Amino acid sequence: MSAESPASGVSADEYYKAALGVKNVEYYLKYFSRFDAQGVSATWNWPSFFVTFYWLLYRKMWLVALGFFLLPIPLTFIEILLMPVSEAAANTVTFAYLAGIFIAVPMYANAFYYRHVSAKIAKVKKQTNDEATRLRMLADDGGTSGIILFIILAFVVISIIGILASIAIPSYQNYITRAKVNSGIVVAEVYKNNVEVYVMQNGSLPMTIDDIGGLEQSYYENLRSVSMIDDGIIKITFAGDLVVDGKSLFYIPSIENEGEVIWQCKSLDISPGLLPAHCRD
Repeated sequence: MSAESPASGVSADEYYKAALGVKNVEYYLKYFSRFDAQGVSATWNWPSFFVTFYWLLYRKMWLVALGFFLLPIPLTFIEILLMPVSEAAANTVTFAYLAGIFIAVPMYANAFYYRHVSAKIAKVKKQTNDEATRLRMLADDGGTSGIILFIILAFVVISIIGILASIAIPSYQNYITRAKVNSGIVVAEVYKNNVEVYVMQNGSLPMTIDDIGGLEQSYYENLRSVSMIDDGIIKITFAGDLVVDGKSLFYIPSIENEGEVIWQCKSLDISPGLLPAHCRD
């Protein structure tokens, strides 16, 4: 039998029901009745094991939820301070934290919630002697919070946006960088054509840029310089992009038996994924 209030027929269970709300009332009443009769003891609460922070919010234990959320911050500072002194001590702090949230918290979550609800009941009993008012105050202040659904929804939406951004942003940046690399390759075609004309006329590769008519260095967007070094090698150095700024792409010519110029494209410092297929081998 449940205990009754000496001033009326309102039982302890009715107080608990008003404070608990309509979700999982029988589950918590079972433990609360045991705690009333035998004192608090270890049990197990699965929601507090899997989603501790959200369970605390759902059961309107706001301050406890805030403390649980912020707890890793001071623990991190403690570990940082301990690590130079004793790595074992720092690891002990981490182990104690993990044991606390994954073992101690779910073992005593029901007992802690019992204390929380009992404190609310004691508070309303001090505020008024009217039983109906007490039950109404408990119902208004207790129960469960629908805000958790919005928090979970927001968390899911933010997670999805973060995942999409982590995929889309690097892909877009790589696309932009590849476009800039390709623009340099287009510029190199002018130099390649002049080298091929020189080979056709002279049967050998040019040694300097003067050999192919002294092409003027024009301004090219996204390029720091375009030049020709020994044996007709064309060097393109990029600019204006954090990924390839200051890095170079080389077109290396060779003359086949029939006088045809064959070009090899390569780079020593640009990631192969940013280069066109013919420059990756």
